[in-house]
Amino acid sequence: ELYQEGFPRFVFHEKETGKFIGTGGLCFYAPREENFENGRVEISYQLAKEFWGKGYATEVAKELIEFAFKRYPIKTL
Repeated sequence: ELYQEGFPRFVFHEKETGKFIGTGGLCFYAPREENFENGRVEISYQLAKEFWGKGYATEVAKELIEFAFKRYPIKTL
């Protein structure tokens, strides 16, 4: 079975100030049933409240998506 445990989690900080922005990573849509061959991988992130609504979610999502496609055998439909 190709079930992948231990996807990396990331901590994001603002470049200029070093302030904590939030955390993020990859996860399976239904971890007990999914794998890379027939499952769906999703990105997941949580941002500190002070960074809500300022465009950080878009940047975090882009970084996580880029990482996923470079590192794992993920195909688009």
